[in-house]
Amino acid sequence: ASVLVFGLARLLLRRAGVESQAAPILTAALFALHPLQSQAVIYLAQRSEVLSSLLYLTALLALLAAEERWGGARGWALYGFAAAVFLLALGAKPIAVTLPVAFLLVRYALPGRTTSSRREAARPILLSIPFFLGSAAIAWASLRSVGGRDDAGFDIPGLGPGRYLLTQGRVILRYLRLLAWPAGQNLDYDLAPSRALLDPPSTLVALLLLALLVAAAALAWHRAGPHPDTPVRRAARLSALGLLWYLLLLAPSSSILPLADLIEEHRCYLANFGPFLAAGGALGCLAQARPRSWARAALATSALACLLLAGALRSRAQVWSSRLTLWTDVTRKSPEKQRAHMNRGHALEKADRLEEAVAEYRRTLALSPDPWERSSSQTAPRQDVLRNLGSTYLSLHRLAEAAATLEEAIALAPASTDLQSTLAMVYLDQGKLGEAERWAGRALQLDPDDGRAENTLGEIRMARGEVAGALQAFRRGAELDPDNAVRMFNTGMAADKLGRTAEACAAYERYLQLQAHTGQPDLDVQARVRELRCEPSGRERGTAGPR
Repeated sequence: ASVLVFGLARLLLRRAGVESQAAPILTAALFALHPLQSQAVIYLAQRSEVLSSLLYLTALLALLAAEERWGGARGWALYGFAAAVFLLALGAKPIAVTLPVAFLLVRYALPGRTTSSRREAARPILLSIPFFLGSAAIAWASLRSVGGRDDAGFDIPGLGPGRYLLTQGRVILRYLRLLAWPAGQNLDYDLAPSRALLDPPSTLVALLLLALLVAAAALAWHRAGPHPDTPVRRAARLSALGLLWYLLLLAPSSSILPLADLIEEHRCYLANFGPFLAAGGALGCLAQARPRSWARAALATSALACLLLAGALRSRAQVWSSRLTLWTDVTRKSPEKQRAHMNRGHALEKADRLEEAVAEYRRTLALSPDPWERSSSQTAPRQDVLRNLGSTYLSLHRLAEAAATLEEAIALAPASTDLQSTLAMVYLDQGKLGEAERWAGRALQLDPDDGRAENTLGEIRMARGEVAGALQAFRRGAELDPDNAVRMFNTGMAADKLGRTAEACAAYERYLQLQAHTGQPDLDVQARVRELRCEPSGRERGTAGPR
């Protein structure tokens, strides 16, 4: 994507009359190294952002080349290639719907050559019509797909189009501030939506952005006329084009279609090309307008800025080095956000820092979300926090607290088989076999394919001495998940007790295969396999015992 940014920047700067070789290099370097670009690259869930940007730039360059070479086979081939890549870009992410507008923006703001006829002047519009139709189809499909959702679309409680649009004015200013000074970046911002049209700060921001939009449009279409096209005029035109590009590429996420996550840094990944182009254009114009010593100083300053950005990018990337460092950073910057504390608690739990995880989950439960968040993905559902807290109590063997927590969660989500299966395990560990059997049975009533509940039921029967019934439950649990080592061990153990040697051998062999990668041989099971004189499978054997 950065290489294609270099190619597009070089093309646009040449059309603007900027011949500097350093200007497109600076544009691409800023695109590659600015810390604000990091989330789109590091956050695996947003690989679609980078992929769509790559395809977007490819299609735009191909479309510009096709329009320049129109009238021959090469022009048609480039046009067909641009259309095919555009369809792929639409499939990657809906930001590609803006491509035909971007093409017209670039084509008319920086024509590159004078047109000799009205037909040539109208050709870009005619070429873009199929692209507009594709964009309209995807936009309509996207609007239909978000109907009834609480994370995107017009059904988010308390977040209508007008309120969202006002909020996005503040969001865009935040993005611009991060471009100028990338400090305070955050995966999960704690930003409340604007209250109403008469909210003074939001209204002023909206008016400011509208004025900038009008001024940028006027500058982008301004022609030198009788006056010479000076470097200052070129820099102003490139800056206007960059601002229009920026606002256009942000439009899918920062206009009237509400998104529950009001601000996300990855959304401005490709949009940032606009300001970076303006910066590269300013460097190129300065090099043409001033003595060579000024140009050298500007180049040295740009190189230093890129080095500083690379250092800041490395520092930001280190925040993403683990789940725990990431969510610790988020909770420091969004201390009142439920979702952030829940995710940090989960990260602490995975890191086996269980007491800290308990404290983090309790902190999450103590926070109260804003009214508009309560029905959206911005908040952590209370039953989910209680489930995680209960599981952590279970890992700490604080069984009474685990049972009380899970029962509270079940009261909020009575249809959750996961909660009921976990509660059955808690009562089993407490030795309350009747309660454990009741909750395991309820889980299986809700979901007959709940393998964990089947395994728990088998352990209950085994504790009562009902080995045949236990084997039946263990066997069923293993069938539902044949890659679960605990269930395979339990199946083998029950079959062994019943003297079913062939079945025991098969289950033990599978158990050893599943555990082979841990590097901790289960010597007892290996010895029992030898005692049973099981036929070797020829595969590697291993490792740790059951839960």
